[in-house]
Amino acid sequence: DKWEKALEILEHKHGWEVRPGPGIYKKYFIPAELAKESTEDIKKKYKHGKDYFTDELDVMHIARKRYGWTGPNVSIPINGEWPTVLGIIKWKLDLIWKGNNMRIKRKDTDMNASEIKATLKKNKDYFTDEDGLKD
Repeated sequence: DKWEKALEILEHKHGWEVRPGPGIYKKYFIPAELAKESTEDIKKKYKHGKDYFTDELDVMHIARKRYGWTGPNVSIPINGEWPTVLGIIKWKLDLIWKGNNMRIKRKDTDMNASEIKATLKKNKDYFTDEDGLKD
């Protein structure tokens, strides 16, 4: 299914809410278990990127893991625009941000930056810049 349809299913069938966000976050994606709380309370009491989300890509991964969404079924364009290609790469590798300067595989989110650098392979298991992703 297309993402728009998957998001609609999350909202209507699974109780998720999409709320407007101020500043750098245009949207807040709130799972059903937090939907009765205000956005301000959620931001104070819960962890961004784990309990609630501001990045559609994170919600896509949740939709895939919790609800079995198979994804947008897109391949990486050979001569595509870099933001599109980067989004697809992040989706395929299941990457999220760790801090402000590191993309890691979602399975490694419990590790701190020092552990990541000491035990994982740069530009394979974690990335610190777009050039590493391009390779």
